[in-house]
Amino acid sequence: MKRTNSRRFYVLIMKLSLCMVIMFSQNIFLDVPQVFGADGSNVVRLTDVEKNWLKTHPIIRLAPDPKFQPIEFFDNEGDYAGMGADYVRLIEKKLGIRFEIVKCPNWEDVISRIKRREVDVLNAVVKTPQRETYLTFPPPYLIIPSVIIVRKTVDRELSLDMLRGMHVVMVSGYGYVDLIYNKYPQIEIELVSDLKAALRKVSFGMADAFVGDLATASSSIESEGGITNLKIAGETEPPNISGFAVRSDWPEFSRILEKGVALLTEKERKEIQRKWIHLESESGLTMREFRNVMMGATVAILLIIFCFLFWNRTLRRAVHLRTEDLQKEVEERKQAEEALRESEGKYRFIAENMSDVISVMDMNLQFSYVSPSIKRLTGFSVEEAIKYSIEEIMTPESFKKVLKAFEEEITLEASGTADFSRTRIIEFEQNKKDLSIVWVEASCSFIRDKERKPTGILVISRDITERKQTEQALKESESRFKALHNASFGGISIHDKGIILECNKGMSEITGFDYNELIGMKGLSLISDDTRDHVITNINAGYERPYEAIGVRKNGEEYPLRLEARNIPYKGEKVRVVEFRDITESKQAETEKKELEAQLQQAQKMESVGRLAGGVAHDYNNALAVIIGFTEMAINDVDPADPLRNNLKEVLAAANRAADITRQLLAFARKQTISPVVLDLNDNVESMLKMLRRLIGEDIDLTWSPGASLWPVKMDPSQIDQILANLCVNARDAIDGVGKISIETKNVNLDEDYCANNPGFVPGEFVLLAVSDNGCGMDKETLDNIFEPFFTTKDVDKGTGLGMSTVYGIAKQNNGFVNVYSEPGKGTTIRIYLPRHEGKTIGIRDEKTAEIPQGRGETILVVEDDLPILKLTEKILAGLDYAVLIANTTEAAMELAAEHAGEIDLLITDVIMPEMNGRDLAHQLKSLYPDLKRMFMSGYTADIIASRGILDKGERFIQKPFTKNELAIKVRRALDE
Repeated sequence: MKRTNSRRFYVLIMKLSLCMVIMFSQNIFLDVPQVFGADGSNVVRLTDVEKNWLKTHPIIRLAPDPKFQPIEFFDNEGDYAGMGADYVRLIEKKLGIRFEIVKCPNWEDVISRIKRREVDVLNAVVKTPQRETYLTFPPPYLIIPSVIIVRKTVDRELSLDMLRGMHVVMVSGYGYVDLIYNKYPQIEIELVSDLKAALRKVSFGMADAFVGDLATASSSIESEGGITNLKIAGETEPPNISGFAVRSDWPEFSRILEKGVALLTEKERKEIQRKWIHLESESGLTMREFRNVMMGATVAILLIIFCFLFWNRTLRRAVHLRTEDLQKEVEERKQAEEALRESEGKYRFIAENMSDVISVMDMNLQFSYVSPSIKRLTGFSVEEAIKYSIEEIMTPESFKKVLKAFEEEITLEASGTADFSRTRIIEFEQNKKDLSIVWVEASCSFIRDKERKPTGILVISRDITERKQTEQALKESESRFKALHNASFGGISIHDKGIILECNKGMSEITGFDYNELIGMKGLSLISDDTRDHVITNINAGYERPYEAIGVRKNGEEYPLRLEARNIPYKGEKVRVVEFRDITESKQAETEKKELEAQLQQAQKMESVGRLAGGVAHDYNNALAVIIGFTEMAINDVDPADPLRNNLKEVLAAANRAADITRQLLAFARKQTISPVVLDLNDNVESMLKMLRRLIGEDIDLTWSPGASLWPVKMDPSQIDQILANLCVNARDAIDGVGKISIETKNVNLDEDYCANNPGFVPGEFVLLAVSDNGCGMDKETLDNIFEPFFTTKDVDKGTGLGMSTVYGIAKQNNGFVNVYSEPGKGTTIRIYLPRHEGKTIGIRDEKTAEIPQGRGETILVVEDDLPILKLTEKILAGLDYAVLIANTTEAAMELAAEHAGEIDLLITDVIMPEMNGRDLAHQLKSLYPDLKRMFMSGYTADIIASRGILDKGERFIQKPFTKNELAIKVRRALDE
């Protein structure tokens, strides 16, 4: 009866189990949708247009990422593998096509080739705005969750919002990085080039979390093997959605791929995902997954019950037999354990009595064993030492050094080319219990499992503090010696019989030879041939005082050298130590000092001439004014046939030459009175060309080369006439017979570097006026004296020696400078540099007139304290039909003006007079005659007038001495304004 009931119970259990299995199987397979073509097949139907397109494009090149495990990569045999590769093969089958796989060394090369159209299709690519500029994207087929991976010590689920302020690592080059950057800019992201390196940073505590797709993370963790302290803390949005990417000029193929992707079934997708992704998320299950799990669990429980009942019957039989076997195994195990204890005791005795420290760490660099000798090394007991991490027992620099070495070993291990028996020796500083530092030398090697994968690290450490201190003392001693050796301000060498035994850095800097080149070199090869005998004589004589020679550098350049030597013992021998000093700068300083002294003497000489000219100019000009004026009137009064007329003309010519000399002296001394205006130099030169051609004669060709867009300058136009006339006359006199004179202008910009290499030049923007000739040229002696007043190479009756002095003075008066280049027989070029002026130019005013302008009965008051000039001026103006009032003092002028019944049209007054200056007189007369016009005259130099502030800008002025014609023109112009 019992046996029958038992059989019925078994049958019932069998039936229930079968029903549950059927229900579970139906529930699972109902979740797998199938997609088929119109005819029930799982193959894409293409249009005729699409088929023709494929025929015209028989080769379709696809370039995978070579190292994107497990999405796509090339395996050890070089075959295309991974999730993406499986999808590619499905698409090939559904479309009836075949891709040509192009191997690239890295992802950057893949992107470069698709841009150059050397590749047609990419696989497993995330769509980003930047990539859409050169790619088209069919609907994606691969959706992989994006996850947050942390250490297992983190006991909460995380999201991207919760990562703000945390240190997160991601892999550079993935499209997912751009999406996270744009959506979560507050997350502190560190980009690394290698996924395994990113996961190791999280494992070692160098980062808080890793964000990436589940597939690549799972593959890397599996391949590492030793990383056991990581887990998934949550999924993130967006997931890694990727698929095919087609070159943008192939939209037809993009649509063909879209059809192929549409026929991928859920079953096919899950099979590929289960094949490549083994790491599961720790987040909660969906309802469908929960139902499937529960149904599976129920079936499993029923099957277990059935199996348990069946097994219970047979167990009794086996127990008896197994008991006997176990008794034998227990005896054998006891014997093995005893042998093991004896072996462990021997090794423990060795480890505990070694002076070196033996320790074992896991792959997370946590200690699992430390030998007792740790106390001798650091003062910590074994229990204390094993609690600390390596970061806590090392100095920060040493921890970084050790961590870098560990990462290098892990990378070497992953390469598959490393020697499994290798040992790495590392020196680092370690903290002792008393807070002092001990230097440690550690020999490190991996502990491996049966598959030879690293599972831990064996470390043997020893104290090398004393050795490091000795090394440090030696380095400091060498550093002090080298510092003193190289601190010399010159080159130092030790030589024996001329062969260099040792030298400092200064020798290399001076000679241009490297240290290794100098050692063993003959020292005399560093001395020029001209002074070598002198040096040899001093060496043989043991001379120990400074002396000079000429050195030779490696490039052959010679330079002035000061030598000083001492005879000293060195390594048991008598040798000679020599100091080399490059004295180029001091020699240059001496030369520059002499040149400056010569320039100072020249400047003082010219200043003396200028002071002399300025001192006598007033009285001399007044005297010349009387001579010239009365001589002109006397000539007009004498009959043209009278011999006296010619005598008077000679007197007038001599007086005019004297006046010219005075003007040239004042121009040289920069004290002539000028009226500067902003002008175009080209216009003024062109206005002089006709006169200059008459001046130089028909045998000499005058060429004119005006510069384009010439900058304006500010100076007196008459000074340009003086410069051109003087230079052209000098050029004419330097040409024997037929020749050529050239005048040119242009803009030049002189920088500081150019001026440093060209003494006398000044930095800035200048307008250049150059006059060149192909005459006889000048020798150095002539060039050295060219600006000397009264220096001339011409005959006594053919030049005053003031032409070039005048040019020099005018240039200096206008803040410019002169440069002269000449060689005997090769002509001369004189360049005048005038500073650029910002402002509008005025037209050229023609001061000449065909006739002497006459008066119209206007009344002119003349005030002059020099009676001869006063009478001369009165006589000239009266002869020009003006009514003239004269006064030789300002007081007399005021009384005369007050008593005069009619109008006074013009005041002509000397600028500087004893009682009152001319400007103040003009202001006072203005109250009596509001419409009174004025003109000033003076024989004083411009600097005296300017220093007294008497002459305002724009005032009418005539310089003594003046001619009748000059006075007539200026008076008429003053009245007509």
